[in-house]
Amino acid sequence: MKGWLILFVVILVVVSAIIAPFYFSNKRYPKITLEQYSHLEIGMTVEEAVEIAEKPGYLASDKTTTLYSKQEYEYREKFRWTFRTLFNPPQIVLHFINGRLEEKYWNK
Repeated sequence: MKGWLILFVVILVVVSAIIAPFYFSNKRYPKITLEQYSHLEIGMTVEEAVEIAEKPGYLASDKTTTLYSKQEYEYREKFRWTFRTLFNPPQIVLHFINGRLEEKYWNK
C-alpha cells in the first residue's frame, strides 16, 4: 500500500512539473470566450472591443508611421480541459489600424 502511494505522489509531481510551464506561460494573455469573440465587429474602436472582452488584450505589436498606426492584441480562449488546449490553447488575435478593428481571427 505504501509503495502505491509513493508511486502516485511521484507521478503527480512529474506530471505537474511538465504541465506547469505551459499553464503559467499563458498568464500574460487575458482570456476571452467564444461568445465575447462573436460580439466583436470589424470597425469597432479599441475601447469598444475592450468593453466586450472585459479587459485589454496583450499588446503583441504596436507600430506607428506617418500614415497609420497598427496594434495587435492577443487573447487566449477561456481554458477548456482537453489535452490539446492544455499545451496549445487557442489564440485570438485582433488587428487594429488607426484605432479601428480591421481583422480578427481565432487560431484553433
